[in-house]
Amino acid sequence: MKYINKIILFCFSFIVFSLTCLADDIDFDLYVDNTTLEPGQIVNVSVLLDKISDDMEINDLTVGLNFNDDIFEYVKEDTNYLNLEDFELIMTYKVVDGILFRMTSENNTITKDLNKTDILKNIKLRIKDVDNQTAKIWVTDEFNLKQKSVSVNIYKKDSDSTLSSLSVSGFDLEPKFDKTITTYTLSVPYEKNSILINAKCESRNCKIEGNKEQNLEVGKNLFEVIVTSENENKTTYNLEVTRLGASNDNTLSSLELKDSNNEVIDIGFNSSKTSYNINLKNDIIYVTYDSECSGVNCSIDNSRGTKKLEVGNNNIKIKVISEDKVEKTYSININREEIIKEKNYSIILYLVLVFVIGLVLLYILLRNYKNSKEIEDILDDDENE
Repeated sequence: MKYINKIILFCFSFIVFSLTCLADDIDFDLYVDNTTLEPGQIVNVSVLLDKISDDMEINDLTVGLNFNDDIFEYVKEDTNYLNLEDFELIMTYKVVDGILFRMTSENNTITKDLNKTDILKNIKLRIKDVDNQTAKIWVTDEFNLKQKSVSVNIYKKDSDSTLSSLSVSGFDLEPKFDKTITTYTLSVPYEKNSILINAKCESRNCKIEGNKEQNLEVGKNLFEVIVTSENENKTTYNLEVTRLGASNDNTLSSLELKDSNNEVIDIGFNSSKTSYNINLKNDIIYVTYDSECSGVNCSIDNSRGTKKLEVGNNNIKIKVISEDKVEKTYSININREEIIKEKNYSIILYLVLVFVIGLVLLYILLRNYKNSKEIEDILDDDENE
């Protein structure tokens, strides 16, 4: 048993050595017309004689291609791949992960003069629907031993032409963004004369058109955001932007006056009433006023301030300008009363009081005098008796 194993090992080594020696008599090389392809595309493979021994003369030759059947598909055509004059391709047969070609000639032989000569041209292999990867194609000799290889880069272009986000700076889209929804609307106020559209695509290497600043006219504005995928698929997102017209509201929403004592003056304000007349006492030397307008983006000239009052007529004008530049003026006419000269009644009262007191004293004196006189007369009568 020991000797049998040695004999088997010797025979196997001899066969391998013999095949190697035979393989060394002729070498092959290969090249392709494109080293980067997409699934579905075809790569053309050509085989050439790379080396022939000096004493080599053959009329019969077998050469093969080795490739992964899960990646490449041999495209059989009626075209004769053979590139050797007077040689005939007598057999082409598919094997697992490869294909073999056998050629022969009755007149010519292959010698060293054919070094670097193409023997097979444009053998077609179609790329199957596989993921991105690098795959090898080998050329094999008649003993199916791999010799040289070429690498093919398979790159599957992305077909996704959807957006991952779509927005307009400062505003909300209606409806809320969803990459499967392609039509959106929004409204902007009159003062907004442009918008900035922001968009990002879902896939790599996509192109986006329309994601930029866009000018607006009053009314409806239609914009398109076009997404082009890597494999040229296109999806268009539509954006309808309505720019509202200018507001014509040029009314006041509030108007307040305070006197120099910081007391609120009731003027009976009404936004539709533009003229007011009020009378103030002379001791009110100034008034303060404050106002606000009710329109969108309205403005006010002289909206607040302090007015020093002269005796007589005083006027305050407040101008309201609407968004569409229409003006309205509110007028407040203030009459400050003159100084009232009061009579000096206190002196008169004092004099009257003094006079009355004098009369009372005089009456008392006279009465006392009369009484004393009567007493004297009575005393005199008594003495005479």
